[in-house]
Amino acid sequence: MSSLKEAEGYYVATQFQYLPIRKYGGYEIVIFSKDHAAYYWMPGAQSDATGFVSQGVHQVEAELPGHEGTVHLRLDKRYPNAFVLTGQGAELEGSVQRILPRQLLDWLINEELHELTHDGLNFQSQALRSGVLREQVASWMKDGAVTSACRNISQRVDKALGLLEEALAAPGTPAAR
Repeated sequence: MSSLKEAEGYYVATQFQYLPIRKYGGYEIVIFSKDHAAYYWMPGAQSDATGFVSQGVHQVEAELPGHEGTVHLRLDKRYPNAFVLTGQGAELEGSVQRILPRQLLDWLINEELHELTHDGLNFQSQALRSGVLREQVASWMKDGAVTSACRNISQRVDKALGLLEEALAAPGTPAAR
């Protein structure tokens, strides 16, 4: 997930974690904000994760959901089920294809965000336990904003948050010193 330079408060998801929508990875992207969410078929995709989206670089201009404007994205399909955002902004060179928003159900984006939050918290816990990025994770967690933002999202996220807090308090972590 990446923030969009041309549209403050909007983000793009280029790979899906939530099991029921993983089949759309490599065919679609999602752009969302706090208030709006939409999915976009990449050039060559069709409904129900069909069609053919070639590997390689795709430059697209996407209309924002719930907003009068567009964003310009360079997405590299390096893997069969995911894109990598490699550039953004109107300065993209070469052929650009327009993609249109399609309504995304709110509960679906919420579940995807829950999965991303869960994965992010687990990554932070592993980083703390392994010693990699200990200082950065401790600094990121220090003010309590992450804890308050993530608490009570779901039981899975609460469990991952608890493991992260345990790792922060464990001997050897900067927060526990």
